[in-house]
Amino acid sequence: MEQYFLQVQTIVSRLRFPQVNHPRPWDFTTFHSRFTHPSDLLSQQVTLYCVTSTHAHMVETPADINVYSSKTSPFMKRAQFQHAKKVMVISLRHFYR
Repeated sequence: MEQYFLQVQTIVSRLRFPQVNHPRPWDFTTFHSRFTHPSDLLSQQVTLYCVTSTHAHMVETPADINVYSSKTSPFMKRAQFQHAKKVMVISLRHFYR
């Protein structure tokens, strides 16, 4: 049986928000916190932040923050960047499953 692991990273600091560029995995300084089951991606607080050629990067925001609302921020990527508490990383192979 194949194992799927989701890496959870705690955000230590944020780099300067990319005004023009798309979100990138190095927008945050993080450290590895733990591995967990990919079913944790089904949480309402987890949204896709960016995709590289090998991994999908999601961010987890507090339950009281709606990153989809223009009242939070005019752009979803800015709301994600400002309110993210954790970054979750999974390989694309497993993300697609």
